[in-house]
Amino acid sequence: MVFKVTITTFICFWQVILNVNGQNINTDSNYKVNAINFFKKNINIQSEIYNGIVYQPPANATKGSVYFEEKNYLVKGDLIFKGILYNDIPLLYDVFNDLMVAGSPEGVNFILPATKVSDVYLDGHHFVYLNSNLAKTGFYEKLYGGNIEMFVKRNKHYSENVNSQRVEIYYYDEAEIFLKKGNKFIQIKGKISFFDSFQNKKKELKQYLVDNNINFNKDPEKAIVALLKYYEQIAK
Repeated sequence: MVFKVTITTFICFWQVILNVNGQNINTDSNYKVNAINFFKKNINIQSEIYNGIVYQPPANATKGSVYFEEKNYLVKGDLIFKGILYNDIPLLYDVFNDLMVAGSPEGVNFILPATKVSDVYLDGHHFVYLNSNLAKTGFYEKLYGGNIEMFVKRNKHYSENVNSQRVEIYYYDEAEIFLKKGNKFIQIKGKISFFDSFQNKKKELKQYLVDNNINFNKDPEKAIVALLKYYEQIAK
């Protein structure tokens, strides 16, 4: 039988301890806060996120890295694992291998089982795990969450240059943009494919770019987010 310790049950347990020790929980306004903090620090730390395959970092590259935004160190973030929100978990994202990694208090880095992770909030970015209607199953950055959703698949390309002295390793960033309209995903490969997906408001969207001096080709992700926001205003 598996027993799951939740914060609610732990607070009840905490109340019993306080009563046994003669403390009046009605006058202790901080007992719930203390119980929750103790739970997160001492009980929750043994959760499933720290059980799994140990992450083995690759060798350093000559240029670039396997990591999101080249950050090869852990950054505190939040994640939803099997429907439970975990805050302030040390995380890093290996984009090349599409692996989310969590650092344990003991200093061991574990690979998070992707199918159990629905959302990751890392350094101002929101990643979701998608496994349907797409060519690539994996983590996608969610950039817009309106009636039409926008996702970006972050990729890293690898190349080698072998010379007489050493092997040089290079990683290059690439992004694939997708829109989700209803249950359908549409890949946006450029300005033309974007506007073709919005035939009913194509003229207005083009004019919006001109009026707001937005260069689509310079920063497609930023431009598409702005266009989607405007589209939802005029499509009402």
